[in-house]
Amino acid sequence: MKRTSSFVVLIVGAVMLYASTGEPRSAGISGRSKVGCGGSGCHGTSPSSSATVTLTAPSTIAPGGTTPITVTVSDPNVPTTGINQGGFDLSVTGGQFTVPPFVAQNFSAAEVGHTTAGNNQRSWTVTWSPATLCHFDLFAASNAVNGDGLQSSLDHWNLASASIALAPTADDELPAVPVFNKPISGDVYLGGNIIGQGLPLTLVIGGPVVVEITASDNVGIDHVTVTDSDLTGSSTTLAATTYNPSTNRFATTWNPATPGQHTLTAVAADCNGNENQATFQAFVL
Repeated sequence: MKRTSSFVVLIVGAVMLYASTGEPRSAGISGRSKVGCGGSGCHGTSPSSSATVTLTAPSTIAPGGTTPITVTVSDPNVPTTGINQGGFDLSVTGGQFTVPPFVAQNFSAAEVGHTTAGNNQRSWTVTWSPATLCHFDLFAASNAVNGDGLQSSLDHWNLASASIALAPTADDELPAVPVFNKPISGDVYLGGNIIGQGLPLTLVIGGPVVVEITASDNVGIDHVTVTDSDLTGSSTTLAATTYNPSTNRFATTWNPATPGQHTLTAVAADCNGNENQATFQAFVL
């Protein structure tokens, strides 16, 4: 990933976020930052070419730093004569937002949107600080509304995205030893569900089983990989893990193909490629 210190402004095209019931949600709604407000009875089923969302963010940030993030929506075809003018939903793959008035953090630390008072404008700025990861993706949905109190195609929406990376450091410290949160030692899994506990070994009967790992570093974690090895010497790398900022865990799924003893190995790598690992053993029927 190319890393520079300049600010980037990604202009991608704009959601006072309403429920699918057709009732206006002046206080916002979560889960729309990547998908927008399409669907029946919403602000039009598709993004509008006249609505432009500007997501302003730096391309890099120093570890432990903070930065303003601004979401702005504009649309020459949607007047600002009404009391309500627009809304937004903003999420990030890691780190935490700090919000001013007119912005709500009642979704999660990694997702924010407008309050009822905050939909009387078309630009919002929050403060963000990174945590856990080396690179982050931002997603924003926003819309321009005409203030008539109706959710219709007269209101226009669109989406925007941006990426931020930690600035390079001369870090040679290893990440902490990763921790397996799932599977849980001594549990019995059938079809991925826990059906028993307290055994002297972890038993897996069928799959897939969710694997969750906590990994941390003094600067940031770039990725976590998980490998499955059996007693025959066969080794398989599981699908790439995804990071959940709400649980602070990296997750993937494990669907063991052969019976017998299996060893899961989790390797956590930091921004400079320093690695640390942990293992977990389970018996597969």
